[in-house]
Amino acid sequence: MRMRVVKGDITNEHADTANSSLLGGGGVGGAIHGRGGPAILDECRKLQARIGHDHFMHLTHGDMGDDRVVDALFARVATKAARDRPPRGVTAAEVAEAERSLGFSLPPMLVRLYTDVANGGFGPAYHVLPLVGDGRTAVSSYHHERRISWPAQVLPLLDWGCGMYAAADCRDPDVPVLLFEPNGIEDDWHHAWYVDADSLTHWLETWLAETGWYGEEPSDDIEMAQWEAARERLAE
Repeated sequence: MRMRVVKGDITNEHADTANSSLLGGGGVGGAIHGRGGPAILDECRKLQARIGHDHFMHLTHGDMGDDRVVDALFARVATKAARDRPPRGVTAAEVAEAERSLGFSLPPMLVRLYTDVANGGFGPAYHVLPLVGDGRTAVSSYHHERRISWPAQVLPLLDWGCGMYAAADCRDPDVPVLLFEPNGIEDDWHHAWYVDADSLTHWLETWLAETGWYGEEPSDDIEMAQWEAARERLAE
């Protein structure tokens, strides 16, 4: 068995606290609570009282800056994505080319996914679509679907098959990830849109934890709300 020793700040790494109480301790959990401050402890106590132990959940990052949290998340995504040997990330020039073709700017978080991780070829099930390149891309899929019935500034992210898509709302800086499920719907296409995750970061966290509705161990309490902006955006 080989071991690797890393000197650094464990709150910047992907690590499990192994503490079902959620209340910290002297190890990894204690380091997280110490770095994040009392806001994490307060939220953990509320969650413990409400749902008990042994549940995967998103918590506040307390006093840990957003940049640190996002940097750690994208490092974990890149590590998992590398198992699929995806293509290189896109360049700034390729992002600019995609934005010119689409007619709108891509949110920084989505740009980072395509530049820092890869130009598609990773992620759940059938993998994230490439942003640009030969063959089918997120950009070409957007143009194709817009000619039929597709909301403005919603970029196809992943083809689930059977007409279903994961799609990114590029008008919102948090980049909510939507589910397009058209099966059984004939005319009222706004009924086909659901909110899969309220942000791209939460969608990626769910993929990493394998708790999405598509995963091997889906969460028991998955219930998607209708995307309220669907009708308005389809009319644009």
